[in-house]
Amino acid sequence: MENKARVRLYGDSCISSPRKGSEPSVAAPVPDRAFDIRRNRRTTPKNAGIRAVVVSGIVAIAAAVILVAAMALVYSSDHASTRQDIPTGTLAPLPPFFLVGFTYDQGGAILGGCAINITDVTTGAWNNTTVSDISTGYYICDINNGLAGGVAGSQVINVTAVNGALSGANETTLPSVLPAFVQMDITLTLVVIPEFGSYMVPIVGMIGLVAVISFLAPRKKNK
Repeated sequence: MENKARVRLYGDSCISSPRKGSEPSVAAPVPDRAFDIRRNRRTTPKNAGIRAVVVSGIVAIAAAVILVAAMALVYSSDHASTRQDIPTGTLAPLPPFFLVGFTYDQGGAILGGCAINITDVTTGAWNNTTVSDISTGYYICDINNGLAGGVAGSQVINVTAVNGALSGANETTLPSVLPAFVQMDITLTLVVIPEFGSYMVPIVGMIGLVAVISFLAPRKKNK
């Protein structure tokens, strides 16, 4: 059996066990490849160019977001007190409060097409743009926005209705806490001139009768 050289490792050198009668030989040092790989990784980061591009993109996006947010803040501060759906110079609408009712004739039948005039007796504000429905006699008006300055609890509201020679009126004091609406129906009657009311007819008739009798009665001749 042939004598095979036995190899022993000492650090970076490889020493062969000599055969009998020969000198030991030393092999060339074996490089530490694992150390070289680790060193290369530390000194030359992998994908360094890609990382730089990604970081630059993130910074650019953040700057754009900050710029847009600043512009939106300036715009909102300039338009915070302006309602785009309300014409310039007008007040915002008040919460609605409705005055509703029906118009009737003196017999209790529906009488439509009546001109309605609503007056806030407390403030003097008035509105005469409402007309009762021609077929149902129903009228409705948002008096909180229809009367100048709006209305409040405990104010006195007067409603009149006119249709040709017929007219009528109704008046009420609003509740201290306003509900959603208040109903005020109106009955219209024939307009009577106060100076010549029905109570004046018999008086005028008696005066006329006396005048006629006095004129027709024979007068006594003077002696």
